Amino acid sequence: MAQINLNTTPDFDADLASLMRWRGFVTKSAAIRFAVRQASLRHRLAQCKTLFELRDLFETLPPEMFGGPEGDALAGDIRRRTGELAAVQADASAAPAARGN
Repeated sequence: MAQINLNTTPDFDADLASLMRWRGFVTKSAAIRFAVRQASLRHRLAQCKTLFELRDLFETLPPEMFGGPEGDALAGDIRRRTGELAAVQADASAAPAARGN
């Protein structure tokens, strides 16, 4: 993995330290990776076009993504997106039958 050098502010350092204490991260790298993944996840979730893509995304998530209030919100987002994709898939399956094919 490549190394990133970051210039940080005191506020960033305080937020990072707080995240590390709250989530029990031992290293700053782990905490930053978690925060970036958490921030990008909703976008990635919206990009899933099929239930298979959603499943593949879900299977790549580490268990720590599902702890705390953010984890509850993430689980709700996944359930909501699953419902949306299932409805689209059901509509697509019903369309040929409606046309008499």
